[in-house]
Amino acid sequence: MKKLVVLVVLVMAISLTFGNAFAAVFPHEEAKVEITIPDTWKVEPKGDELHAEVKGETAADDLILIFSIVKGEDLVATIESSTKELEKQFGELKTEKTTEIELNGMKTYCEDCKSADGKYSVSLAMIQTPANKFMLVYYAASPEAEKKYEKDVTDILQSIKPLVDEKKAEEKK
Repeated sequence: MKKLVVLVVLVMAISLTFGNAFAAVFPHEEAKVEITIPDTWKVEPKGDELHAEVKGETAADDLILIFSIVKGEDLVATIESSTKELEKQFGELKTEKTTEIELNGMKTYCEDCKSADGKYSVSLAMIQTPANKFMLVYYAASPEAEKKYEKDVTDILQSIKPLVDEKKAEEKK
């Protein structure tokens, strides 16, 4: 019986340890948010941006999520200017779906597009962060890569949440 209890405790400890080992949390100080990204993704800061990339079997299977603070006072105007910038890279974009949501307490606008030539699925989310700044999160990928990594991308986006202010957390205790 003792061996069984020890075995169960050991299995629980291992599963708890590895359950947390498959993702890393990246704080974005300027935006006052944190982002959780799977360990299978390569994360790299590039200037003012954070790039999270997953490699597929071919280059067509790759997907890169880009997190960037964009200048702007008005959400709609900021989205329009960001979309124009993306069109410079991917050509004319045809909007397929737009939604406005609350993402962990932050006002968020989402837009799913396809490039006019059909080569790219482009998705963007504009998040009004606790720092009262706009964070643009976007990716462009082949429709196949988009489908393949849909769960990962959804999990990453849903993980974006306000940073916990340690001082305020201590004061509440």
